[in-house]
Amino acid sequence: METRAGDPGAFANFDLTRVDSPSFVVDAAKLRDNLRILADVRDRAGIKMLSALKAFSMWSTAPIIGEYLDGVCTSGLWEARLASEFYDGEIATYCAAYKPDDLDEILRLSDHVIFNSPQQIERCSAIIAAARARGEDFDIGLRINPMHPEGEVPRY
Repeated sequence: METRAGDPGAFANFDLTRVDSPSFVVDAAKLRDNLRILADVRDRAGIKMLSALKAFSMWSTAPIIGEYLDGVCTSGLWEARLASEFYDGEIATYCAAYKPDDLDEILRLSDHVIFNSPQQIERCSAIIAAARARGEDFDIGLRINPMHPEGEVPRY
């Protein structure tokens, strides 16, 4: 069976009969190389580096990712659940519009919850206050995009 990879030699000695089909096969050495680059950028910039689960949520690689990055960014309740079960480090959750029924659990699972507007924070303030009254520990953030003017959109 022919393989296709970014580097023609990446799987030259890989025995395809050793894995079930279909399968996702990850070059762990290449993943570590890329994570080292991200960790170096993080260290030189003095920032925290998070992995976006929306882009790459292969939880079997979570232990490797946890060796290099500070945590993960999730885009809603299901990714926050995935993160809390499999990933180490911080969980930052951003969603354009939170469902009120999901927000309580998101606040419990997340270290940082990012909102889309001050109005959205205000609409969710009772849920936020109740979570804090129960002792939940999380930060509230506001998404800012200075190059993109926003009009009033009631749903956000």
